[in-house]
Amino acid sequence: MNKLLPKRSLDIALAIDSSRSMAPHKKLLYAKKAAVGLALAASKIGDRVKVLAFSDFAASIVNVRVKVDKRFLRKITRIRPLNSTNVEAALKKGTEIINNRNAGGQGHIILITDGVSTSCSAFFNSKTYPSRVTSIKAAYTQAKRCRSEGISISTICIDVDEHIDRNFCLTLSRLGKGRSYFLKDPRKLPNATLQEYSKLKSSIV
Repeated sequence: MNKLLPKRSLDIALAIDSSRSMAPHKKLLYAKKAAVGLALAASKIGDRVKVLAFSDFAASIVNVRVKVDKRFLRKITRIRPLNSTNVEAALKKGTEIINNRNAGGQGHIILITDGVSTSCSAFFNSKTYPSRVTSIKAAYTQAKRCRSEGISISTICIDVDEHIDRNFCLTLSRLGKGRSYFLKDPRKLPNATLQEYSKLKSSIV
């Protein structure tokens, strides 16, 4: 008798934009709620979630595999809006933390943002913000590297202030072989994140 093979687990890096523009309309608040909801759903079935925040730089915030505890909640609530939007750094850090902890699962980055990349690794050396074109190209290059390492990318874009570059988000997802979501209401972030998680689960073998 043929037995169905168990589906591979998921290693998800949820990258939350913590730039200045995420403060209005409670965008960052609902991004945090999305992180909690995703972690609760994933931990129930053994998938791994790593949350990172990115502005000028990207930093790993917390990981969850077994349960969402008080430590997880404390670290999520401490995310604060900072400066620019370095998508290149977010994708690089997401790839790093997935590869460091991957135990045979499928790697995927979910990027929550309200804008376009306005900084990149060139900032590390010059301490002055690079041009928007340079920052976007750096993000695209890093997205291609993610795919070369077997990591896919989806974007959830908050289009409240109409300054988001839809083509940028669509291109990132295309390069990352993922999906794009565009939300006019930040309150829909938790549901959109769970929708993406559900689609991921249904697509893996």
